[in-house]
Amino acid sequence: MSSMQAGHSLLTDEPPYLTSMEKWKIFADWNEFVGSGFQFAKFSVELYQVLVQYCGFIKGYPNLVAFWTYYFDSEVDRLRLFMHQFATGVGAETGTPTWLNLPFQDLKDLMRQRLGVVYTALLQTLDDIDYAHEKLVGAWTTFAAHNGLSLTNIAAPRCQVSSNTRALLAVSDRIASLYNQQQLHQASQQDSMVPGYYQQLVSPMTQPAGGSSSGLKLVPVR
Repeated sequence: MSSMQAGHSLLTDEPPYLTSMEKWKIFADWNEFVGSGFQFAKFSVELYQVLVQYCGFIKGYPNLVAFWTYYFDSEVDRLRLFMHQFATGVGAETGTPTWLNLPFQDLKDLMRQRLGVVYTALLQTLDDIDYAHEKLVGAWTTFAAHNGLSLTNIAAPRCQVSSNTRALLAVSDRIASLYNQQQLHQASQQDSMVPGYYQQLVSPMTQPAGGSSSGLKLVPVR
């Protein structure tokens, strides 16, 4: 089985919703969105629609901007909650795994795999940012107390996701992804005596000219 054939077999047509190619386009959008550190410019309308209609985000966001702002340009805890859904399968807004049901189970599985590979690294990045913010607030609080200043005017708000945060997440994603590829490459070499144990996950939406790898993750296929 070729890499492309392995990729095609992972996502299927699902009438009357999406074709396999449409699913691959959404997965490619997801891959770029996560890899960018959740930048707005990488948040496609199609990805937004799948998230709010089929992934258990039930709060009734009026548009793409409102959804992105709530989870990716607000308090760090909200971004943690979003990532936790795809790492654990427990819905951020429902508290249950029911969003994993039909439709698009195959697409959701790939989305979870993609984020799962870098989840620990991204979470650590957010924790480090949050910790630094808490130290800053503590320093300001002490300074204010010693100088008779109002905490209302001095204390910083809760840690917020900013453009700098998203840039750091993008770097963390890249490092974690490269590490994962190295680990899987080593594993594939060790298991090279078992034919077909590893195939590369290649999306037809991101397959470059000449048939070389797009750099997406490796997954075991038996």
